[in-house]
Amino acid sequence: MTPDQAAAYVMAQSVLLSARIAGMMAENMQRQHRNESMAYTEEHFSAAAQEYAVGHNTVLALYEDSQP
Repeated sequence: MTPDQAAAYVMAQSVLLSARIAGMMAENMQRQHRNESMAYTEEHFSAAAQEYAVGHNTVLALYEDSQP
């Protein structure tokens, strides 16, 4: 993977993660409005970041591997 491809991959994964988190937050807000318990906790948000591989160490490793 070239550095440009690595950057594109990280950007794409970041956008997907942002959309996922926005949906999770919206669901929690709806539940809060109905006085229900939250559907997603901090653990769910952390797991989503791992699922989309945009954690700090993962991104650094990806860029290191893309260098000639």
